[in-house]
Amino acid sequence: MLRKIIYTEETPLLVLDLPQNLQGRRIEIIAFAIDDEKPALQKLPAATFAGTLSTADANDLRLHVEESRNDWNNDFTDR
Repeated sequence: MLRKIIYTEETPLLVLDLPQNLQGRRIEIIAFAIDDEKPALQKLPAATFAGTLSTADANDLRLHVEESRNDWNNDFTDR
């Protein structure tokens, strides 16, 4: 996949250098306007979110994370 963002007033003609894996293949090129960049969202401190999860939801989430970590610790080479 190749993605390139250009400014049309600076580049009236576009020339693409295709990576080797795309050469000689049928490809699709799509052009669309991008809205002006939006300002970055303000990062909130973690304390802002205290109390937003119920105790039951927090426990369910904690168990899910523990199970996911255990899955990563399994040896997948035998499969």
